[in-house]
Amino acid sequence: MLDINMKNLNRMVMGDSFIDKDTDEYLYASLTQPPLKIVNKNGSNNVLDYTVKCPTCGKEVNYGEETFMLDGHNYCINDGCRDKLLHILGKNK
Repeated sequence: MLDINMKNLNRMVMGDSFIDKDTDEYLYASLTQPPLKIVNKNGSNNVLDYTVKCPTCGKEVNYGEETFMLDGHNYCINDGCRDKLLHILGKNK
């Protein structure tokens, strides 16, 4: 149920930019960004256990322990990922 609610919130915020994806395959983790691709649910119904594809660096990471958010954008624990996002956002040091 939470996944449907997050999808609907994303739809309201994104408006014409909304990307409609199946919540069995994608996780709506941000109100302002497209959903994350679920790579593996790891036998769990808890999204915090899922393995997702990082939208910033493309690597597979655990959603509950290895992903972070900066200004509504997701990034992960992998080396250089946060710096890459900062560059994308124009917030270089």
